[in-house]
Amino acid sequence: MERSRESYMEEILLEAEKIAALISPEHLTAAVPGCPGWDLERLVDHMIKVYSSVVKKIMKRGFYKRGFDASQYLRRVEKIEPKEEAAECFIKALGDLLEQLEFLYPDDKIQVWGRDRPGSFYHRRMAHETAIHRWDAQSAIGDPAGFNGDFAADGVDEMFDVLIPMMQERQGVARPEGSLHLHRTDGEGEWLCRIEDDRLCVKREHGRADAAVRGTAEQLILALWERIGLDELEVFGDREVAEAWMAVSP
Repeated sequence: MERSRESYMEEILLEAEKIAALISPEHLTAAVPGCPGWDLERLVDHMIKVYSSVVKKIMKRGFYKRGFDASQYLRRVEKIEPKEEAAECFIKALGDLLEQLEFLYPDDKIQVWGRDRPGSFYHRRMAHETAIHRWDAQSAIGDPAGFNGDFAADGVDEMFDVLIPMMQERQGVARPEGSLHLHRTDGEGEWLCRIEDDRLCVKREHGRADAAVRGTAEQLILALWERIGLDELEVFGDREVAEAWMAVSP
């Protein structure tokens, strides 16, 4: 189901609030299991840089306010209490991002990774970027909270729509040999993945494949981001094929 840009902005804010709540001196040196070599301070710095980069791209394109009111989000951002300078910088970057996302409408075009994308691109991209790194941040401190199932399924769609093709185009990631079928067990969602003519081909349908992976939408997106292993899901057929598909994630 297609989501509105407002719903994505809501996700960005809710997930970012959870990150901000963790930014304190006693937590910043905590190792982040899902990002080897990172501590929480580096994760926060990464998010600040990502948000700032998106803000600059939107401002450079010269979009102007056309009626959508982001003030409700900004008022809530202002209420987040920073515990130290890193939190203050993160909260400011978040506010700038939400303000600039106000200017992008679905029928706009914006240049991202070498091609025109719809104006809704960054609402979706930043929502999922923030969500996965919120999970990372909470993992550094204790047990992370889960994801809404439909939002996680949208993240699987985004992985195949945007991130894996981008990785293969820009970084020369090897194409997996063999086909993969993903089956969501907590709602609607099936993905049949294969390489055709050296390009990723994904159909949202049931079908036979060399490997099949079954799990909740949350488990599927975490496996695609390599935050959990396939041992936590049901795997049928050629396990090496399934592992190869998981390894092409960002």
